[in-house]
Amino acid sequence: MRRRIVLDTNCLLQSISRKGRYYRVWCAFLDGEYDLCVTTEILEEYEEIIGRYSSSHALLFMFRDIRYAIRDGDLQDTRRAV
Repeated sequence: MRRRIVLDTNCLLQSISRKGRYYRVWCAFLDGEYDLCVTTEILEEYEEIIGRYSSSHALLFMFRDIRYAIRDGDLQDTRRAV
């Protein structure tokens, strides 16, 4: 069973850059090492905060990856996650 985590928006923001402190967390997510647990509100916050601080290309790639995770069932609603 894979681990489940809720990723703080600030950590997500720092994980975008390869030089970022939490880049390895983003890579682990992409490698399927854990399920990212979110709510609609968390996704909206991700979009709002990341949109302020990152280039549009980085944002597009990040949300593409999150969208794939939703499609593949790797995201879980935190209201249901235990």
